[in-house]
Amino acid sequence: MTVRLKRSLFFAGSIVLVLALLGCGGGGGKYGDLKKTMNDLIDATKGFVDNVEKAADGKGIATALRGYVEAMEKLQPKMEELEKKYPELNDGLPEELKEVEAEFEEMGTQMIEAMGKLIQYVDDPEVQKAMEGFQKIGQ
Repeated sequence: MTVRLKRSLFFAGSIVLVLALLGCGGGGGKYGDLKKTMNDLIDATKGFVDNVEKAADGKGIATALRGYVEAMEKLQPKMEELEKKYPELNDGLPEELKEVEAEFEEMGTQMIEAMGKLIQYVDDPEVQKAMEGFQKIGQ
């Protein structure tokens, strides 16, 4: 396994961990803005997983990666802002946010499976180029 691929898998795992730590569902309340952003992140990740599952070749995998990178680049500034706004989440989840832990666990499993399929195409030049963008969002 290449160093790039290991970093990318680490980043994917980090996303799942962030989701598990920050977990959220729909609705308002104290964490309404966090919930909306995290739902956007969930949607982007589910879209990535779906696109990887549907991919029949390296070109499809590369397209899935580029789409995910684009979505994450849009979400990253808001996620960073929310991490600063809610430092108390580093100490654990309030009841308001615990309701969706199972969804995050399932999404994490699906992300790992998608990365397993991605590995099959790691030598494809289009996938390698798309992985560069994927790695940049993980820095």
